[in-house]
Amino acid sequence: MRVLKFGGTSMATSQSISNVVDIIHRQNADVAVVSAPGKRFTGDDKTTDLLFDCYDAFLKSGRCDVPFAKVENRIVELAEGVGVTGIKPYLDQIRHDINAGAGFGYTVSRGEFLSALLMRHLLSCEFIDAKEVIKFDIAGKIDLELSYQMIAERLRGCGRAVVPGYYGAMPGGEIKTFTRGGSDVSGAVVAAGAGAVEYQNWTDVDGVYFCPLTDICSVVPALSYQEMRQIAFLGGSVLHPDSLPPLMERGVEVRVKNTFNPAAAGTLITGAEKAEFLRLEAAGGENKENKTKTRAESLPVAVSGLSGFKLLSFYSAGSCGGDYAKKLFDLCKQRGAKVFTVASGVDRYEVVLSGETGRLTDCEGEQDIAVITVVRGDKNYIIRRICEWSKEFLFLQWAGEGGIILGVKKEEINNWLRFFCDMKYSNPVREP
Repeated sequence: MRVLKFGGTSMATSQSISNVVDIIHRQNADVAVVSAPGKRFTGDDKTTDLLFDCYDAFLKSGRCDVPFAKVENRIVELAEGVGVTGIKPYLDQIRHDINAGAGFGYTVSRGEFLSALLMRHLLSCEFIDAKEVIKFDIAGKIDLELSYQMIAERLRGCGRAVVPGYYGAMPGGEIKTFTRGGSDVSGAVVAAGAGAVEYQNWTDVDGVYFCPLTDICSVVPALSYQEMRQIAFLGGSVLHPDSLPPLMERGVEVRVKNTFNPAAAGTLITGAEKAEFLRLEAAGGENKENKTKTRAESLPVAVSGLSGFKLLSFYSAGSCGGDYAKKLFDLCKQRGAKVFTVASGVDRYEVVLSGETGRLTDCEGEQDIAVITVVRGDKNYIIRRICEWSKEFLFLQWAGEGGIILGVKKEEINNWLRFFCDMKYSNPVREP
């Protein structure tokens, strides 16, 4: 079983959709999971954003007609461009349903639904509505086992199929969406439930780059599931971080590919040992007799960064123990802030939060920061290089699988990313 997922840019124009159809045929794909049409050019609207506008308009006036006209024009233009007829009745029904109060999940997920309808006509294949196979529990959490069961049953003997991404159904049948970018999660759940031998995630870049500054970086040939999740959580936009656990649990490898450059090898997401072997092989092999680290082993595998964090300092003389920590965590939770990481001393806590914090009592200082993750490499060597370049970072911690988490001022994030690119591509590596 081979499952392919195509992102919004891949579904944005009639030409890109034709590319998708060609890829599905050449890859002999069994299942295609598709996103809503994305941006065609800088400044364009994603179809999902237009549908958010439709829901807002309904809440304000009870009608979505004005913003929905933009959705309709977009979909009709795509349908005409790829030679699909008969899409207008679906659009009329969707407009009617939104105006009748179909709800948020239904409204904002119709871009994926319409993309899948177009693909069904172009591929002459089965259409499987995501609400039939992607199931959430009563608490709104994805029910993986039930979803796997429904996917396996629905795919049995049906031939090639297309599934809209981004949404599923609550136990009562109400449409529920994942967070934005959640079509990656849909594709992963479908691949895991189908027992896929490979899951291909087709996007608009050649793979996972060493860092977000793609103009000066190369594609990483392979990453482990944990490494990719670390990158995705901190700014790597190629894959949604929640798409990795189902694939890792079921042992399904992921290949990140470019719809607009299908010949590129892409990046393989796999187990840790295989990923490391493939990276060393791509770098020229490994000398097992040489006990010193090779260039490939000393340098980071990848870096990624994200702003939008806050660094908060708390001082409480003689009371930075368990009770104070619990009080602090409870306070953050009450304010809707998520604790990303904590550093503590005898009388002081440094807490990194994501999300809005409001004003937290006892907070001595608050600073907007960015967080950078450095994946793999020789930690001692990398830290020495960091300290030689600048000691103006805000904190530095170990991360999973031998990585590093670095806190920096938010306005300096690109300078730091370029520093790591220089380390990777320009500066000679001294023996660690």
